[in-house]
Amino acid sequence: MKGQIAFVSIAAALFCLLLLSCARYSNRLYGHWKLIPGKSVSIDPWADLVLDIHGDGTHVTIVKHYSGGNTHDLRVDSMTVNTEGNEEIVPIPPGRWLGEVSMGIYYGSETKRHVLARMSDSNNEVDIDARETLETAQGTTDVEVKETYALASDGSTLRLSENRSTRRSGSPLTYTFARATQ
Repeated sequence: MKGQIAFVSIAAALFCLLLLSCARYSNRLYGHWKLIPGKSVSIDPWADLVLDIHGDGTHVTIVKHYSGGNTHDLRVDSMTVNTEGNEEIVPIPPGRWLGEVSMGIYYGSETKRHVLARMSDSNNEVDIDARETLETAQGTTDVEVKETYALASDGSTLRLSENRSTRRSGSPLTYTFARATQ
């Protein structure tokens, strides 16, 4: 009888650990996220923005898929960085600066992004500080962007808050995303 009680107790404990690990993973930032336009600042001229966030514990990959509404107007911004607070240099494909595509600002052919990322202990928030040099008609300019990706407590929405050195006044740009299936 004592053997059966011990077996049932161990099985119940293992089952609870399995449930906790699954619940912890479902509350993470990792996943596929679709912009909720009514709860976000404008992304004009883009029609849609989708995020894919994945990680392995020490690194996080964030992929932003911008769509202009047709199959030929797509842009992807992707970076993989460590989340241990070490600065990394991440390449950027040349082309329009996705921060404000209508302003005539571009990434040059040699542009690099200097990135420092930190993941919260609960894996529900990641802060990214980035510096990059942009090209304009008047020459080059250095831009700092501070992004915070924060998961809502229910795990169904994600909020991206972005502060740019090019916006000296006003509140941060905020975007809200809903968890989506791919």
